[in-house]
Amino acid sequence: MALPSLALASRAASLLAPASDALVASVVGRAWCALDRPRREGVKANRAVLAARFPLERPFIRYVSALLGWLRLLRLNRADVAARTTIDGLGPLVAAARAGRGTVLVAAHVGEWEWGAAAL
Repeated sequence: MALPSLALASRAASLLAPASDALVASVVGRAWCALDRPRREGVKANRAVLAARFPLERPFIRYVSALLGWLRLLRLNRADVAARTTIDGLGPLVAAARAGRGTVLVAAHVGEWEWGAAAL
């Protein structure tokens, strides 16, 4: 069972249409960036070390966007996740599992990777 605050956040995210994620993430991410000075300074330092020129609020916005997807995932059961997820190229993985062989699965840690993990 999820913590009450996590369950409440998950419920709130599930009530939002996914099409509104970009707007919500932009508003919340910009506010977070403005209000969280230590984290904002950390992003500034990382950006300087990398000589990157991305907007300071971008990591905050991206994090909120990913968090909304993850919070929605918490409310789904196995069938719901399977119905909403498509994974291409699973043939070798399924064949190895059927043959009782181990498999190393390498995946990028970008986007909604939690959905892929849940689907597997």
